[in-house]
Amino acid sequence: MELSQLIEKHHAEFTKNVICFELMSEAEKEMNVQFGEELKTYLMSYGYLALNYVELYGINSVQGLDSDMVVQTKYLHKYFSASSGFTALENLGDGEYILVDKEDRIFSLSLSENHVKPLEQSLFEYINRRFEEISGL
Repeated sequence: MELSQLIEKHHAEFTKNVICFELMSEAEKEMNVQFGEELKTYLMSYGYLALNYVELYGINSVQGLDSDMVVQTKYLHKYFSASSGFTALENLGDGEYILVDKEDRIFSLSLSENHVKPLEQSLFEYINRRFEEISGL
């Protein structure tokens, strides 16, 4: 399913203050990561996504490099070496984060173990699964 269809289906919240290509490139450099094609589409089309109690990190043109995705990714890279090369997508609580790599693959990071585990999903698959969990579908 296309990301636009997911957002429409679930009535997800997003920002109209999306970023341009230049700011996206600056963010990649600032975080020392590469974005995959799905993450680029997510950021440049929606900025971030939220549904009910879940908010996925993002970047918007108002906050720029102070956006939560940038700030949280830099924090994780500084204190948790296993997160290096990944972009923070979601804080699940209890020391668990969801990360995305340069090929749009999703990983779970346990802070207590400083260990990354693949979840065998792409970014868009993860978003769809999370939104369906929240919506009770």
